[in-house]
Amino acid sequence: MFTIVCKMVAKPEHVADLSKQLAHAATVYSKDKGTIAWYANQHVKNPAEFVLVEVYESEADVKTHTANPYFAQHNAIVKPWVKSFELSYYKSCTEGGSKL
Repeated sequence: MFTIVCKMVAKPEHVADLSKQLAHAATVYSKDKGTIAWYANQHVKNPAEFVLVEVYESEADVKTHTANPYFAQHNAIVKPWVKSFELSYYKSCTEGGSKL
């Protein structure tokens, strides 16, 4: 399993726009082959802060995500609305997932 965490802060005038766009993106990207989950989260106390959690079966499945025709369109839409963003990449500590 491979996970990407994207932290972003919206420009104040685009908080609602970004929230709506990320909710739509989640419906698109969650259907990609190899995508286990694609979550868009908004901070409870600071609505301008967002965290995306993207979980893929493998690191190679990220290529399917970035090859999605919607990827470039989505990025072009949200880029002017975002004040800052940070990407972090994680590999699973348990091969095949945890069986808790």
